[in-house]
Amino acid sequence: MEYWQYHNQKMKELKQIYNRVSKQTQNKLQEIIDTFSFDFDNLYQIANYKTKNKVNTYIEEWKDKGLLTGYFGMLAKNIYRKTRVKNSEILELLIYSAYVEEQNKLDKYEKQIMYEDVNYYYQERSKRSNQDTE
Repeated sequence: MEYWQYHNQKMKELKQIYNRVSKQTQNKLQEIIDTFSFDFDNLYQIANYKTKNKVNTYIEEWKDKGLLTGYFGMLAKNIYRKTRVKNSEILELLIYSAYVEEQNKLDKYEKQIMYEDVNYYYQERSKRSNQDTE
């Protein structure tokens, strides 16, 4: 296999993963909308006890996964600590979480594919070096 063909194959593989994960994120966002049923009338009201507890459970799960970093982590910790949170704040956090989880998945796939790509070139170069010395 020629060098660029292998690279192109790996990039196509990565694009397929991007598309798959993007679709999963879209489904996750739809699930959030369906589960919490926020509407314009209650969006700026204080969240009820059941909603707040459900979100706190999600926050604990994200903490276990190591996702509470940066702005997302600060936002989640702030909501977790507060007793009175607006539905709009919860919706913002949930939407943000879908993208944070997507990026976390993609980082793992990107690293693996790039490792395979670079390793292939390293192995090919080693073979050529051995052939040149013979």
